[in-house]
Amino acid sequence: MKAQQMALGLTVLGLGVLVVGCAGSPRRAEIPLGEWRGTGVFVLDRWEAHEREEQGEKWVRKNLQHGAYPTHLKIARAGEPGDGAIRMEILSERGEVEDMAGDRTHLLLHLRPDTSLADERITLYRLVDFGLSFDANPPEPDEHPEGLTHASCMLVNGELVLRIHYMDQFVDTLRFRGNSVFKDGSYWADGGDGLIHWSERLERCR
Repeated sequence: MKAQQMALGLTVLGLGVLVVGCAGSPRRAEIPLGEWRGTGVFVLDRWEAHEREEQGEKWVRKNLQHGAYPTHLKIARAGEPGDGAIRMEILSERGEVEDMAGDRTHLLLHLRPDTSLADERITLYRLVDFGLSFDANPPEPDEHPEGLTHASCMLVNGELVLRIHYMDQFVDTLRFRGNSVFKDGSYWADGGDGLIHWSERLERCR
């Protein structure tokens, strides 16, 4: 009996590993659920204007930084079952960086399907609420009613591509490929005096 129980336990464990280690190909544009961990790289470029006689303004770089950091993504269902709403949490532990608040970028958002399309390769989402924090305090989501489409999920050659427009000049693109997520984004500082770009690769852990 113990041998049978042990064999059954190993079979269940093997199936669990198989589920985590082998993601199936999606059939429609739907944001996948799960948890992923990985690393990212960022570059921060800031500059300022100096007045010059006769030639107008001259832009001079004042800060150029880059670095690597651990990152974490978690996506779960939200709202009523079957309505397609999701809760997404993103935590990038970038450390302290000059010209940036805090030591991390922590986002919490809720997305809900916005409209139905005949083409199942495309799903539009609305950003229902969105929270952002830069320290150990958790984000506090706020209503985000402006506009309709804030995100799109597209199925392209078996790969899911999710683009999220959090706010003006703040965009993320996530590509779900098997058990991996490739996440690329950009943010332009207010006033147009700087930018930050990031690229991340995460692997499914749950």
